Amino acid sequence: RPRNPEHGDYATNAALQVGKRAGVVPRELAQALAETLGQQPGIATADVAGPGFVNITLDASAAGELARTIVDAGERYGRGAGLEGRRINVVLISANPPGPLHLGHTRWAALGDAIARVLEAAGADVTREFYVNDRGAQLERFGESLMAAAAGQPVPPDGYRGQYVADLAAEIVADDPGILGLPEDEQVTAFREEGYRRQLAEQQEQLEQFRTHFDMWTSERELHTSGRVAHGIDVLAGQGHLYEADGALFMRTTDFGDDKDRVLVKSDGEYTYFASDTAYYVDKRERGFDTCLYLLGADHHGYVGRLQAIAACAGDDPARTLDVLIGQLVTVMQGGETMRLSKRAGTIITLADIVEVTGVDAARYTLCRYPADSPMTLDLDVVTRQSADNPVYYVQYAHARMASILRHALDLGIDRGKLDAALLEHPRESSLLGALGEFPRVVATAAELREPHRVARYLEDTASHFHKFYDECRVLPQGDQEVTDVHRARLWLVEATRQVLANGLGLLGVDAPDRM
Repeated sequence: RPRNPEHGDYATNAALQVGKRAGVVPRELAQALAETLGQQPGIATADVAGPGFVNITLDASAAGELARTIVDAGERYGRGAGLEGRRINVVLISANPPGPLHLGHTRWAALGDAIARVLEAAGADVTREFYVNDRGAQLERFGESLMAAAAGQPVPPDGYRGQYVADLAAEIVADDPGILGLPEDEQVTAFREEGYRRQLAEQQEQLEQFRTHFDMWTSERELHTSGRVAHGIDVLAGQGHLYEADGALFMRTTDFGDDKDRVLVKSDGEYTYFASDTAYYVDKRERGFDTCLYLLGADHHGYVGRLQAIAACAGDDPARTLDVLIGQLVTVMQGGETMRLSKRAGTIITLADIVEVTGVDAARYTLCRYPADSPMTLDLDVVTRQSADNPVYYVQYAHARMASILRHALDLGIDRGKLDAALLEHPRESSLLGALGEFPRVVATAAELREPHRVARYLEDTASHFHKFYDECRVLPQGDQEVTDVHRARLWLVEATRQVLANGLGLLGVDAPDRM
């Protein structure tokens, strides 16, 4: 679609792309193409421009039919089949149960879920998965921290801090006072396991409230106890990329661009974290996923090469089966100053902190509005402001305004009736229809590039088109003015625009309110 409306509704450079290869002067080919297009129903004009561009203008009746298409399709409008038949596993979050979900997890919960939604809209079969890092020394330190807090003792130097630790320890003791009478080693285990259970349940509840639903919660510990880690190593051994040295088992990842070979099993027989990562990839591929999509934090750049090496060592083409996104940091501002500490966690800003201030809609929309690899600032004063300079409010208000117009029409007894699409010929109507027609392409591109921020920016642009249309095109009659087919056609256009905004907000996991 050309930026300049004087160049038509659509433009194509097909003649320039094909002409030379076909041995035809591009402008001559463009002329032949324009003559053929000009004879097609629904096309008003097709003109040649420059060295071989063709500018195409639809007639009003053809362009206006899009309103009917959108209203008839409803929630299905914008969905496609570009990824149909492809199974994609999306690991939105990988977190340690001992700590609260922090700001990085919050960004991935919003952005990762939006990525999953646009992938589904493009036809993919998507499974959202949470990988629980519940194995290793951090859980032992968590148990020791809870035990110390319950006894009123200082938390170990490498332990977990924050008010949540003291609160959690008090809850555990209140429900099971006998835990304090256990021998120290048993007490640490009891605090560890009960604290783990409660923290994981809290994470699950918070994420559901944040509208981030997970189809699977995969435990690292369970990968080991079920034998899937040992099985994963056997699979890789069969590919010929493992070797032993100094009593340890290595994967020859340097064959595939890694900076050094990685240890799977240490000389004392202990599995490494890398062994878990390796087995987890093999496990997902054996579950039938075509693509394994990982969302990792800004400090995990080194993992990209390792994951690619894992995929290659497993006999896969990483370019086809692996997709890794690295997220950048989020700075939170309030009152012109950077927020640094959580009231509850002490050292980090948590998901609960953000939602408490902004609400789910504002947090999700704002965190989805920027590419994953772009550092961003979340200004709490802006995202909670009810004004046009707050993007989420701007889009939601536009939807609510459309819903109000449609309600008012019903109150006046005005039915949309039959659409006369040819009546939607005002330049603002044409501009709005053009924007609505772009929605399927935006969704498909967002899925292909894993960039749901394109949907957010599109919604803001479309809301702007709507406001300009509404300012210049009277939708409902005034006073005793007679209801005409123009009013009815514009109601079709309002309903179509409302549907597109609702569909787009849904892809971001954001509500489309009828009243504000």
